[in-house]
This record gives sequence, C-alpha cells and structure tokens, in this order.
Amino acid sequence: MAAAARVRNAYSPVSVEDTGQDRLVRAESRTSITRPRRGLSVWTFSLLIIGVCVLFLLGFCLGFYVRESQSSVEDIVAKCREGQEDEEKKTPLVEIHNDIMYRVRGEEIRQFMQDFKQYDEPVSGSLVERKLEQKVRQLLQDYMLDEVEVEEHAVVVTYADPARPNTLQVLRRDNNTVINVTLKNDVTASSDSRSTSHSTTDDWKYPFVVHSPSGVVEGGLVYGHYGSEADILVLRAKRVSLKNRIVLLRLGKVSLAEKVQKVALAGASGVLVYWDPADAKDNSAYPANSSAIPYASAAVYSTESSQPMVPAIPVQTVSTETAAMLLRHLTEEEGALKVPSVWSGGLDLNYTIGRKSNSGNLTVRLSVFNKERKEIVRNLICNIHGTAERDRYVVMGAPRASLPGVSQDALTSTGILLQIARSIRIMHDLKQWKPRRGIKLVSWGGADMGNMGMLWHMKTHHHLLSQRAVAYFDVSQLVVGRDRIAARVSPGLYQVVNEVTETIPDPRRPEYSIQTSWRDYYNSSIVSERVVVPLTSYHSDRSATPFLHVLGVTTVSLQYRDSEKGFVGLSASDMAEYETEHHYKYHAAVARTMVQVMLSMVDGDMIPFSLTGATQELTKSLWQTSQLLQSCSKSMQDLDNVVQLAKELQQTVEALDQLIKMYSERDYQHGGFRMINDVKMLFERLFVSQTNGVPHHLLYPTDSDGSISRVSDLCEAGDIAEVWDATEELSRTLYTILTEAIAALRTTN
Repeated sequence: MAAAARVRNAYSPVSVEDTGQDRLVRAESRTSITRPRRGLSVWTFSLLIIGVCVLFLLGFCLGFYVRESQSSVEDIVAKCREGQEDEEKKTPLVEIHNDIMYRVRGEEIRQFMQDFKQYDEPVSGSLVERKLEQKVRQLLQDYMLDEVEVEEHAVVVTYADPARPNTLQVLRRDNNTVINVTLKNDVTASSDSRSTSHSTTDDWKYPFVVHSPSGVVEGGLVYGHYGSEADILVLRAKRVSLKNRIVLLRLGKVSLAEKVQKVALAGASGVLVYWDPADAKDNSAYPANSSAIPYASAAVYSTESSQPMVPAIPVQTVSTETAAMLLRHLTEEEGALKVPSVWSGGLDLNYTIGRKSNSGNLTVRLSVFNKERKEIVRNLICNIHGTAERDRYVVMGAPRASLPGVSQDALTSTGILLQIARSIRIMHDLKQWKPRRGIKLVSWGGADMGNMGMLWHMKTHHHLLSQRAVAYFDVSQLVVGRDRIAARVSPGLYQVVNEVTETIPDPRRPEYSIQTSWRDYYNSSIVSERVVVPLTSYHSDRSATPFLHVLGVTTVSLQYRDSEKGFVGLSASDMAEYETEHHYKYHAAVARTMVQVMLSMVDGDMIPFSLTGATQELTKSLWQTSQLLQSCSKSMQDLDNVVQLAKELQQTVEALDQLIKMYSERDYQHGGFRMINDVKMLFERLFVSQTNGVPHHLLYPTDSDGSISRVSDLCEAGDIAEVWDATEELSRTLYTILTEAIAALRTTN
C-alpha cells in the first residue's frame, strides 16, 4: 500500500468528491510541477540515446582503424616475407651463375689447346677438323645434356686447283707483260698430312676466294675504293664505266659478297681485293706481311634464292705489295682520274681511279681456275631445354673450322664452348639447376666457307629462329689485344653489360673489376655522360653478324683488344701464343662476361633488354644522322620527321614501362611477362630491310658519333654524286618502320 501511495502521490490523482478551491489550486500546482519533471526525463533519455550512438560510432571507427592497421601490418609482414623469400631464391641463383662462370678457366682452355697443338690448320675437311668434330661430339654426349643433334648440309664450294694456280697479268697495248704473278703463299706442310681425298695443304698454299667461280677475264683496271653503295654512285657521277673491266677494291667496311654484287651489277667482269694499310687498325685479319696474300670467302644470306648468294664473276685476293704495283701503273695511264680525298689509303703513292672508259694502255688479265667440290658441313647442336619456356632460347655458337692464320681462334672458341657446356652440366648435378629458357650451344661447321654451316642453319630454321631466338652469342675472335674489353651489343643490352662487367675480375688486375679498371684508365673525364665499358657498333661487314642482319636477333659480341690509340691488329694466333704463357686469362675474362650476360637472358622472368635504353639511343642516333644529313645536303634534306616519330616511340615505351613495372610488382601470371618479352624480341626485327635480296639492319653499323654509317658514307659522296634519292628512300623506310613500331607497342599497352 505504501508503495501504491507513493505512486499515487507521485501522480497526484484528483478525487471527484473534492470540489473545493484548495483542491483545484493544489491540483494546478501539482500539474505545473509535474510537467517540467516529465520534460526533463524525455530530454535526458534523448541525450542518452545520442550519447550511446556517438559512442557506438566512435567504437565502430576505432575498431575499423585497428582492424585496418592490423591488416596493413600483416600485409607489410607478408611483403617482407615475400621479399625475403625472393632474396632467398635470388641468392642461390646468383651463386649458381657465378659458379658456372668461374668454372670457365684459362687452364682448361690451355689444356684443350695442347691436345691439338701438333695438328695443322683446322680447315674444313682436314684431318684436324674431323678430329675436332669427333672430340666435340664425344664431350657433348658425355656431358649428357638434354639433346645433341648433328645437322648435315651438302654444299658446293670452290677451291684452288694446285695443279693450275690462279694467275694475274698486266699487259700493255703492245702485249708487253708488266706484271705476271702466280698467286701463292709459302705454306709448310706438316708431317701429319691431311688424310683426305685431296691435299688440303696444297689447296691452301694457293690463296683463293671461296665460292668464286672460275674464268679468265681481262679488261682495263679501275680502283673502286671499298665498292660500297656510295662508291658506285661516285664512279657513276664521274662517268667511269665498269663494263667489262677489272675492279680493284679494298677489303673491309662492306662484306666481300656485297662488294662483288654491286660492281657486277654495274658491269664489271672481275674483282681483285686487298688489305690496305689504312685499314689495319680496324681489322685484326690484316696480314703482318705485306707480301702475304689473304684468304677470303664471299657468301651472304639471300632472301631471293634457296641458296646463299655467292659471286657471279671471278674474284681473287692479292697481296698489299701487288696492289701497290697495280695502283702505281694505274697512275701512269693517260687521262686517269684523281680519287676523292677520302678514297686515299695508307700506301705511299698517289691513288687514282683510272680512265673513264675501257680503252687504256694497260689491260689486266685475271685467270681463276678454281674447282667446284661438294662438301658435307656438320653443325653440332647441344640443346638444353628451358624449364618454363621451352620454345624460347639463346643461341651460343663457335666456329670449328677456320681460314689459315686464324686456326687458334677456332680451337680456343671451341674449347670455351665445351667449357660452358661442362659447367652447366656440373651445376645441374650439384644444384639441380636448369635455365628458365633454353640454351643452344652450337659448333658451326664450314666457317671457312663463308659461315656456310650457320647460313644453312638459318636458311633451314628461319621461321623458328625469327620467332624463338632471344639472342645470339658469338664465341669467336675473343682476344686480339690486352688493353680493354669492347662490347658489340644492341643499346638495349648496354645496362646488363655494364652490370656484369662490375663483377668480372680484370685479368691484369684481379683485385679490380673490368668496369673499375676502365674507369681508372680513362679517369672518367673522357666519357661524357656515364662511365661504361667501351660499347661499339656492330661490324660493318654484315656477313659477320647474320643473326642480326637477317633475323633481327640481337647479337652479343665481346672482344679483348688494344686501345684505340695503339691498336695494332694482333692476330688471334699471336694472342693465343701470348695467352699460352698467361693461362688464357684474357680469353677466360671475355668468356665469363659472355656467360653472365647469357645467364641473365635465360633465367629471369623478364628478358633484360631495355626498351627505354634502346629507344633513347635510337633517338640520339637519328638526331645525329639528321644533323649530318642537313649539313651535307646544305639544308635540302634531314630526318626531322623521323626523329619526331622516334621521340613518340620513346614516349610509347615509357608508357609500356609502367605496364612492365606493374607486372614486376604484382603477382601476375607468366603470360604477362611473355607478352612483354615478345615485344622486346620484336624490337630489333622491326628494322630489318633488304636490298637486292640481301637483308640488312637499317640502324647498323654506326659511326663513333652515333650517326648511321650508311648516311655518313653517302654524305661523303654528296659533293660529287647525286646521293639524295638514296637518303630519301632511307628516310621513307625509317618513317614506315617507326610508325609500325609505335602501332605495335600501343596495341600491347
């Protein structure tokens, strides 16, 4: 009851029996007091609700923040663990690469050389070449790598006839003989003669040009410089006829097969070639003896024939002494034309072109009695399959045969190739390592026949190689000096070469790397933008780098040589003799550099070909070429529109780099990497063109200032000949190719 009363008192009910004023006042008074208390209660309740909501929201936000913070920490920890795992994976791979590299040892190369020291030159078909082939095949099979193939090609080549040597005569109009030379060298036969159906020693005693047809031709003599495109235009501008004449040309700058093709198309009946002293600093093949007649081969890949392109007219090498005699007699010709200043060479005489027409007082008779012979050329191919990309591979090749005078190069190159195969096998046994992409190690046959083994391999597998070959590594002529290493590589590989040479010991100062020694040697002041090992353009002789010029496959060629200031053109044999006393340390250094670059190409998700680096150098080269063309044409021509496209291509590549970065940072499937790698492999191939059935890369070679050599040659002839049609054609071709390249890269983006 008390409780009930308290409730009633609280609510103050009015009794119907209470009709007095007091009741009314009392009721009124209670009502006025009760209302405020009831309102306070509602506000309090509302505030409580609001407070609870605020606290709830604060709690929710705090919880979300804590949860996200914990998630971020977990992500960071996860990424750290991933990085640690990547580093753990990377470290063994670096160790494996280093182990493979250091197993290529100079002492092993020296031992291999000793095994063949008692033999003569390993020319194709000789006893030593056959023994070398058997040795290579046996060792590759013993290493039990994935697969060893023997690829055979039947080819027809020409050799000198020992019973009827080639001859050269110079006759006056009255039939008096001025020069009568039997073209031969002194070659001492080994007691261990070649046990073939023919005497190889006799064959090589009489120098000749492999693939030159036989024939007796005669006509007036013409000096044609190198026989390049620009040289032919100069002769045409001077109205010098080559029809039915013998053309004397310098070796170098242009492949021999291309020289002969150009002068033959102009009507020449025969060609004589020689080494000029002015070219000695540029080529280690220059003979030390001026009376020595060089050996040569003239064959180049052709897209218009099922066979490699070979000369259609007789071709013969002559000694520097004989060439000097010919040039002196040429100056005596009445009406002989002076040469452009850039045509003069290193001989102590006045160079002249000769008469305009074939009606001079002197007649040259060239008698070539070469005989055809069928040869079987064998390539030995060791396949190491990739674990992830079996249809992508690098090719590393070494010549197994050689022209006389460079036999040591064939032997050392073969020894190095076998060292690499052996090292890879050891790493597979010790660490169960195999490359991500494949490796093809090839011992090329027929190298002394104009790289017949390589050319026929490319002819047979052209489609597959153009789609699958990542790079070609040229294991030949590795050492012709002792001062520095020079790298002939695509600009897209500059960075990886620089990185590798930071880790390879300098053979002269093992406590320093090759890169460090290079910096010290040049004091870094001569190199304007960045300190790098010497990076040079590809050889001007396109037949020396067919993978690049035919297939557009980037080619890696490394060479130890003397400095530019004192380059004396040491032969591979001279260096091999020196290296015998020094355990082939220079060969080992070059081989190790090449191995590390090769392993970087086969073992990473992404091929280390820098599109940015390639397009930057492309833009610089085209700009430099445009400036040169504008200057020599007196502002009539330039490549400004091509340079603008190159800059646009560079911007497109920068956008592609962002895509590459995304693939690298995120865990994408390997299909993304493969797409990017295919674009990188495509880059050099875009610039392969062809002239008269001969494919060639438009951007190489380049001069020391970066300009395209073809344009600088044409510019040299610009004051004499009408060369602008050729430069306009080049401009149009480059414009078309760059447009296609931009479209292809944008499709990828």
